[in-house]
Amino acid sequence: MIRFWLFAAAFVLSATCFSQNPVFIDASEIITKGKELYDSGKYKESIAKYLTIPKRDTGYVNMLSELALSYIANEEYDKALASCEEGLKKTSSFRAHFLRSQAIATDRKGDYNKAVQLFMNAIEAYPADFILVYNLGITHYNHKVYEKAVDCFFKVLSINPFHPGSHLNLGRLSAGQGKKTHAMMSFVMYLGLNNSDNERLVFLEKYLANQFTEEGSLPAAGANAFDKLDQIIRAKIAMDKNYKSKIDIDAAIVKQYQMFFDQLETVSSIEDDRWSTYYLPIYRSDKANQMMEPFIFHMLKSANLDVVKKWH
Repeated sequence: MIRFWLFAAAFVLSATCFSQNPVFIDASEIITKGKELYDSGKYKESIAKYLTIPKRDTGYVNMLSELALSYIANEEYDKALASCEEGLKKTSSFRAHFLRSQAIATDRKGDYNKAVQLFMNAIEAYPADFILVYNLGITHYNHKVYEKAVDCFFKVLSINPFHPGSHLNLGRLSAGQGKKTHAMMSFVMYLGLNNSDNERLVFLEKYLANQFTEEGSLPAAGANAFDKLDQIIRAKIAMDKNYKSKIDIDAAIVKQYQMFFDQLETVSSIEDDRWSTYYLPIYRSDKANQMMEPFIFHMLKSANLDVVKKWH
């Protein structure tokens, strides 16, 4: 009788276990939702979402790489470093990602020199990873080590000429230094790659109308092959009513860029000026191929102007 009851109890327990629906975790779906929360600025929520993935899951290391970013954004740098250290113990395709986050978290904690060394070690291991180089440039930029930042951004462009952030930051730096033509060349290359960014387009319009109050607030360094052209742009000669614009839009950005193209042949290439070496051949090619009009209208894509809409 005792055996019978033991058998019956075991049978009921077994049936109960098998009747329960097992919970399946879709790590890729969780990571996607976590990224969406991160992009929305909901860092705590993204962290909570990521932490639902257990260690035994095949997507765990991938999750750790995204978790580190959320911890950094939420200013929990020690937890970010711990996530990186855990991820680096595993062999994975996310190693460069962890090394980058490790360096960023170290910098945010206040150790700039150690962060730079971590970046350098990572770049030595992954020399073709331009995102590592770019983030090192951002680190230098944030610490006002501008020449090293410029080195990094141009190095990125030597690997990937279509990297918007590097063009943008070279433009920001040039605008702060008061190098008008440098800023024009970098900003418009950025807008060529991201012409939906109306905020940057508005900034460039104000900058070329001499309405940027922080112009010249950063120390200028390095050669400038465009001194004379800078003076012409700053004097707003193109804004004079007697200056005939080829495009019927009364905006500084349109008229100043036409002046820029008109004056290109007067500029001498200087090897020490990296803007001259890198950008000048591109713009001269645009001019030679009569691409000024599509160049400007493409840049103006985000402008709420009927003439722009009609052209497109």
